[in-house]
Amino acid sequence: MKKITFQEISKDGILNLGPTIRILAENEQLTAHGNAVSLRMFHS
Repeated sequence: MKKITFQEISKDGILNLGPTIRILAENEQLTAHGNAVSLRMFHS
């Protein structure tokens, strides 16, 4: 059985961690994940 983990982050959290998450996503070639973080950062 596949296990799925859900996480939650506050507005301050996404603004603080967002740039780092975007760098990690880019380095791992996870473009959609980086885009999702960007959207959450700019719409929070």
